[in-house]
Amino acid sequence: GALCDVDETSVAIVRNRIGATERKTVTAMGFRVIIQLILLGICAIILVLAASLEVTPDSTDKVNLGGWTLPELCQSKRIFGIDCPGCGLTRSFIYMAHGEASAAFSIHPTGALMFVGVVIAIPFLATNAIWIYRGNRSLVSELGISVIVLVVTVMIAVQWIFRLVT
Repeated sequence: GALCDVDETSVAIVRNRIGATERKTVTAMGFRVIIQLILLGICAIILVLAASLEVTPDSTDKVNLGGWTLPELCQSKRIFGIDCPGCGLTRSFIYMAHGEASAAFSIHPTGALMFVGVVIAIPFLATNAIWIYRGNRSLVSELGISVIVLVVTVMIAVQWIFRLVT
């Protein structure tokens, strides 16, 4: 009947639209997988650097790489003479990478927790990349990521304020 009569042009248009949608979906999926792999690489680099660096034995404010003391990067400390909210994060990561958790917590407690988060992130990001590649949704939502970032930011700010007033 009339319901079954479909011209070839209509079929071609529908096929092209479906193909375009599939290409967009594959492209978006590929982009999300690439983002997961980039983040995984960044986490791995952070851990390798933390393991490669060492806190200077004669001064806990400086770090060494292969015997070379690296210059202080905190401009707040250099210009104003006060620690910024992130002061101690690098040293905390270094201590954690070398298995010195108590030293890491004393330098920057949030940094020690962030280090654990980076370690956990590596298998999570690898699993998530595979999960997305197989056509599934991400294991964590954008809201979940936003909440994590907000919590870490508040922790760093509270710790910084506490250090300023004590």
